[in-house]
Amino acid sequence: MQIDLSDPEVKKVIGRNIAAYRRVRGYSQQWLARNMVGYSRGWVQRIESGDTTLELDEVYRIAELLKVRGNDMAIDWRLLTRSHIL
Repeated sequence: MQIDLSDPEVKKVIGRNIAAYRRVRGYSQQWLARNMVGYSRGWVQRIESGDTTLELDEVYRIAELLKVRGNDMAIDWRLLTRSHIL
């Protein structure tokens, strides 16, 4: 399955997931920007709000920093019910 990273809904899902994983880990937007090297906090804010299209390598780099699988970034967890998880 191929994911269109420029699709507005996909960008929102990825952005929500990045924000959620970042918060769970206790990391700030500044921390993420600094560890991405060469990126700004504003860039992270735009990603998390779904306003910026990421390249696939950026998605996987962020996932690595947040200690999650890259594929998990595109899952809309809100659509899953408890029965899907069990």
